Amino acid sequence: MKKQRAATQAEKDFDVEVAKFNKEAKEILEDRRLTMNERRKLISTKGKALLGRSAAIPQPGARQ
Repeated sequence: MKKQRAATQAEKDFDVEVAKFNKEAKEILEDRRLTMNERRKLISTKGKALLGRSAAIPQPGARQ
């Protein structure tokens, strides 16, 4: 059985950001003032921004 390594602080921070994103996405989906298409676009934009921020953070051991 392979031993798991401990999560880095960056991974922990990203997990917190993902949890916050999921909460916001749920609230957006429940908002009936927007059309479903508008809700999808808003969630997509927020998700891409979250992933873009995580890609900008250098990962340990990653090649530059």
